[in-house]
Amino acid sequence: GETVQLDEERVVGRKQLYKEAIRCDPDHAGAYYGLGSLLLADEKAELGDGRVLGRKQLFVEALRCNYRYGDAYYSLACELADGEAVRLHGGRELSKVRLLVEALRCNQKLSMAYIDLGKLLEDGETVDVHVGRMVDKTQLLVEALRWNRDLGEAYYQLASQLESDETVRLHD
Repeated sequence: GETVQLDEERVVGRKQLYKEAIRCDPDHAGAYYGLGSLLLADEKAELGDGRVLGRKQLFVEALRCNYRYGDAYYSLACELADGEAVRLHGGRELSKVRLLVEALRCNQKLSMAYIDLGKLLEDGETVDVHVGRMVDKTQLLVEALRWNRDLGEAYYQLASQLESDETVRLHD
């Protein structure tokens, strides 16, 4: 990775810079999220206060600092196995589906969250993504393409959902 020389004696990379940000401001959501995003699946980071946290725990910490951080909800959902849940600060336990819904409620432009949520729904099942608006798999995929027209996976999943003579209207 790229390093930045701060003075004559210390050269640090991105991970260390995120750790420094956390040391200076223990409520910096972006620093927890950034550090978690850099770690490999089984890697852990030791913080200045002695805590050793993996990706999941760092994303949970980001949400402790900012409960409206859509990317942190999405990344945390990606860390969970199907059927697994995670307990957030305050005791709220969220499944993978609920994390993806929260991600979209915080940031409706997270195209991959629509796709991943659609994959978790059963045929005919709906979910309330935007408060009061129930959507099914097909509508989730159309919404993903609304925000990013270059998602081959969304087109593939959408084609797989349709019957041979069925059509769907996409946003212009």
